[in-house]
Amino acid sequence: MTSNTQKTETKQTGLPRFLKDRRVQLSVDTSGYCQARCALCVWPYLQPSRRMMTLDEFALVLERFAGFGFSEFAFNSINEPFADALIIQKMQMLIDSDLVVDNMFFSSNWLIPKSHRIAAFISTIDAAVKSPTIGGVSLNATVSGIDQASYDKFQAGSALENTVAKYKSMDFLIAVQKTAEFIDGLSKAVPFGAVVMVRIKAYGEDFEQQSYEKFWRTTLDVSGIDQKWVARHVKMIVNHGLTTFGRNKAREQIRGAKCQMNWLDDMLVVGPDGSLGLCCQEGARKVKIGSLLTHSLDEIARSDTFQKHLAITRGEKPPDAKHLCASCEWYTSASC
Repeated sequence: MTSNTQKTETKQTGLPRFLKDRRVQLSVDTSGYCQARCALCVWPYLQPSRRMMTLDEFALVLERFAGFGFSEFAFNSINEPFADALIIQKMQMLIDSDLVVDNMFFSSNWLIPKSHRIAAFISTIDAAVKSPTIGGVSLNATVSGIDQASYDKFQAGSALENTVAKYKSMDFLIAVQKTAEFIDGLSKAVPFGAVVMVRIKAYGEDFEQQSYEKFWRTTLDVSGIDQKWVARHVKMIVNHGLTTFGRNKAREQIRGAKCQMNWLDDMLVVGPDGSLGLCCQEGARKVKIGSLLTHSLDEIARSDTFQKHLAITRGEKPPDAKHLCASCEWYTSASC
């Protein structure tokens, strides 16, 4: 009796926190490929996957999380909200489910969506705002540039060579127009007091935060958008450093190093094929831990593969030099 109890307790200590707490931060990549060639992207040579998660598959993923609460449910479609023609339907499926979500997040490269799809997207955000189970909505629209030259360089990757996708110039003025159109429509659709935040983001080295923010505040003002609404619901952010971890070389191991993002314990990523990954982006593609299309969360969390990587992210076992954690800036000592 005692022996069996000890074995059960030992196994329980290996379970991730999300499974014990029934609460998780989830990132779902439903479309799985990117049409942009961002110069500061750490994966410009990544072979695109044309696989998209079907509606039935997304419904099954949601079913796997029945009874869970979400600090965040992120749709990281990588492309604009409309590259995956089913993305708005998937967002609506989440809204219509009984899942309780503190924050519904959407990240996008914002590659010039069409007006009728912008309207449909705004309608879906409005539905999320009104839902009793969705606490708030955050949206990232990536427009890396303040003019055609910088946009071509940093979002279209004009100077990049040997990439999978060939260089193709993108129209900066149209991208700006469509972004302003979206924010204008959103400002008129959702209540002023709604918990909604739009982040217009850029990755670039030729301009600074001040010039980027000035450009967008002027643009939105000239577009006739309520400046009080903009001040409350829109942020402009230039991000120079967050993607550096993918470029790092394997480092000397730090004693007590662990994943500071708590991947696999508090945070999970699901790829377009339903597979759990190690962490965001590259970790979702290079490390497959188990598929939610074939196994429950409990089965995956107890598997040898999951336990092996959880031990690394927790800092219980050091990664080898080829492991993604070995070159990640977020895999550090808590004292750093």
